[in-house]
Amino acid sequence: GQSWYDPSLTYDIPFYARQLNQLMNTLCIDRFHLLGNSMGGWVAAWYAHAHPTQVETLCLMNACGVASPVLSPFFKALAQQRNPFFYSSAAEYAELLDMAVANPRAIPRSIRAVNYRHGLARMDQARKLFADITNPDQTYLAPAQQVDTLLGQIRQPALVLWGDRDGIAACRV
Repeated sequence: GQSWYDPSLTYDIPFYARQLNQLMNTLCIDRFHLLGNSMGGWVAAWYAHAHPTQVETLCLMNACGVASPVLSPFFKALAQQRNPFFYSSAAEYAELLDMAVANPRAIPRSIRAVNYRHGLARMDQARKLFADITNPDQTYLAPAQQVDTLLGQIRQPALVLWGDRDGIAACRV
């Protein structure tokens, strides 16, 4: 949350993959194992497809960027024009945590409070970042950035995991 931010840039998934590539090049890391969770899984899949010789193995955990046949609670809320990421009260933040975390009460109250305040302070930035990865009405992921068609072209060994209580990227079972 403390990363640099330039509102004139487009923070789409290819942008994040390019940033990761710049980091790996700067660190002189030619081959590596890549793991991504949630949006990071989306970026990891995009990166593995774009840079197949660099990624030895791929692990996607609760990865976004794949169209699901059943909408998660998060995407159901988006379809109703309500974005749980954009909270303005403690109650709305608690609702987001219930979707995103299997046991929100396991997070110490002090950490939840700090995250809540920091999130509120960055809400305008979050709105712009979210707009960059979604369709124009922000009810679903941007079709051109989804990785459904790319997954079959990824040749690295891959492990794909979904938690059974992920309310953001996957449907709860």
